[in-house]
Order: sequence, then C-alpha cells, then structure tokens
Amino acid sequence: MKNYYSLQEVIENLRIGDYVSFSKKGSFFKVTGEVVDFYLLNNRFYITIFSYYKREKNRFILNENLELVEPKKRNKNEDRIMVFKDSDENKSAPLFIKRFFIKSISLLMIVSFFFLYYPHTLFFLFSPKMSYNEFLSKNYSLNELYHVVTSRLVYQSDLAGDYWDTPEYAWEKQSGDCEEFASICADYLTHHNIENFLVGLQTKDPKVGHAVVFVELNNVYYIIDPTNALEGTGVKKIENCTSLRDAVSRYSSLPSEVYKVPSFENDKKVIYYIY
Repeated sequence: MKNYYSLQEVIENLRIGDYVSFSKKGSFFKVTGEVVDFYLLNNRFYITIFSYYKREKNRFILNENLELVEPKKRNKNEDRIMVFKDSDENKSAPLFIKRFFIKSISLLMIVSFFFLYYPHTLFFLFSPKMSYNEFLSKNYSLNELYHVVTSRLVYQSDLAGDYWDTPEYAWEKQSGDCEEFASICADYLTHHNIENFLVGLQTKDPKVGHAVVFVELNNVYYIIDPTNALEGTGVKKIENCTSLRDAVSRYSSLPSEVYKVPSFENDKKVIYYIY
C-alpha cells in the first residue's frame, strides 16, 4: 500500500485495483480497501473504495487534506472526467477479467442448479403462449407433464361450491384447484392412450376432498398429485402395487370415486367407485 502526500500525487499515480487507506473526515476511523473507480468532476476528486472489512463499496470525495468526505447525491446526467487514459490503466485488466470470469461461472452454476431442480421454469421461458392443442401434441414424461401443468396454472380455489372447469378452459385462464390440475393431466394422458384414472381422495379433513391422477404404465402404477396435497413429490412410482385399489388405498380411505374428465363446464360425473 503506497502512502500519498498530496491530492495531486493521488491523481497522477492512483490506479484501479490499488490498495489504499484514507482517513474519513470527522471520524477516528480509516477506510481501507481496493480502489474500484475514480474520476474528477467539478474540481472534485471522487473515489470508490471496496472495504474489505465491511465487504461493501462506497463512493467518497477525497479533499486536499486527503480526507474522505461523503458526497451529496450526484445528478445522473453529469459527465465524469476520467483521470487516467494511459496504458497503465491496463494493469487492472487481469483483476477485472478474473472477477468477470468468477462471476460468470457463479451465475452459470446458479442458473444450472435452478433449472436442474425446477425444470418447469423452462416452460415459462420458452412456451408461455402454448395453446391447449399444442400442449396435447407434445410428448412429455410423467415428471415433465407435472412440471408443465404446475408451471402453467396458479392454484385458485372455487369461490362457491365445487365447480369443475374443462381442461381447456382451465388451461387458457391459467388457474384452477386440484380437479383442474388433475383433469388436464388426465386429458393429456388419455390423448396419448396412456391408462389413467382421475380419482377423488379423502383428506384428513372429512369435509375436504382432493383430486389426483393414477397412471398405469406396463403394469406399474404411479400417482400424479399436481397440487402436492397428499404426495409431496408430485409424481411417484408406487412400489409393490398390483391394482388401482391398492394404489388408491395407499393415499385414502375407501370408497373413492373415479371421475370422467369434464367435457363441458361444471361437468362433474362419477364413472364408478373403488371399494
């Protein structure tokens, strides 16, 4: 760390990345850290220092007595006169490149982690205006189906009674409760000739029911619970399960209802019961 004896010496020799320590006017403490930026404006020397102690950067005015003064808020339209233009400025380039590289890698890791554990966000980024027919034409795995549907719809309970929207209407208005979420999943699976069952389950509250979808693939049963009310993972393979009754009984007391997918508004119809 170099000692300076005059403001002019600072102006002539200071470089970005230098380690400096200046007294703060009206305080017994010093501000010590790395020079981030500096410039002359209206005969005042502004300097921005990153404090290693506080882990933050602040802008000051360095006066003739080499004391740091808190500046007043600067007009954004004021021009800055940079005080260095020679090749020595490039001395800070490796530091800048290193920081840029580290920040870029960190950001990439955060984004990768986010999309790895929340892949449904890609649906929002790349297909926010997908029509219902386009949705039906896609080929999704069960997990992808779950993520697409839960990304598209926002949970909204019925204002009065138990009103069932058609899957297409719920898709277009982008909201619904458990039966709308489940109906869209069931409709998609039926469209792709995958055996599925839209089932009403009992919750711990006897006054509150819940709708999920059970799927049979190659004699293996899965549950899709888009609102995660009974199955926190959303999609789960049901181990050692040989029948729909067995699968349903893992999550609810019997009997349970199997519903048809609504084909018109408030089309709520039980196909059969599971005893």
